[in-house]
Amino acid sequence: YFMTTLILLSLIILPINIDAASSWSKHGSKQGVTLFVQDFPKSDVPKVRAITIINSPTDNVWNFITGPGMKNKIKGVKDSKHLGSCGENCDYIYVRLGNWMIADRQYVVKMKWSEKDVNGSHRYIRYWKKTNEISLPNKNAMNVNSINGSWLLEPMDGGKKTRLTYENHLDLGGSVPAHLFTSGFINKAYELMVMLKSEAR
Repeated sequence: YFMTTLILLSLIILPINIDAASSWSKHGSKQGVTLFVQDFPKSDVPKVRAITIINSPTDNVWNFITGPGMKNKIKGVKDSKHLGSCGENCDYIYVRLGNWMIADRQYVVKMKWSEKDVNGSHRYIRYWKKTNEISLPNKNAMNVNSINGSWLLEPMDGGKKTRLTYENHLDLGGSVPAHLFTSGFINKAYELMVMLKSEAR
């Protein structure tokens, strides 16, 4: 439950280069999901990249990821709010995480997104990164060390399918053992993508 919460919370959000895979190591494949890991600077928790194919157009997958269908699956959020705009297709989002196992965590991310027409279908990118450009509203929670990730949705098969790539790094900081968190972080990335294969239609 705790690890599920942390993975799904990371969806609330850097441009990515999917072809630059030389520094990624393949972790494995499960149920149509291939997962890679990469060392992240100044952190004992790796960044993950999970890739799968969904039998649905990119518009449908995008609407699910950004809509209530995804939000209803997020548990453990004590507070989440829009703090303002940072320009076109750019928002500041505050999140406070709460779980009885650890002290509350909080962060503000700068979330950006874009879409591009590809032969009548849409290619979507959404990316997020912790920012200090806005002060945290609550001082009674620990700040996460890092949250940094993205979604990439690419049309396939004439727009009938979507190649979905998820990247994320989340370092809670504090006394949470990195090796235990990493194991759950990787497993839940698999589970997240398997869920999307089934439900993002």
